[in-house]
Amino acid sequence: MLSAGEVSFLSGASRITTTVAKTDCLVMVMSRMGFLKSMKVVPEVAVKLLWNLGISLSRRFMQQ
Repeated sequence: MLSAGEVSFLSGASRITTTVAKTDCLVMVMSRMGFLKSMKVVPEVAVKLLWNLGISLSRRFMQQ
């Protein structure tokens, strides 16, 4: 799984990157408000998404 825009998603700041796929792919777009609403309905999904975002950010910062 590859994610993009997670820093702005978590912080509420403007996006600073653009992502372009090299091949056909499935994309999930979730607004911050949509995420907050889904947390109330299915908190297990929210926990898994935040866990994966944390892993993605950790890997990205370790590469720098």
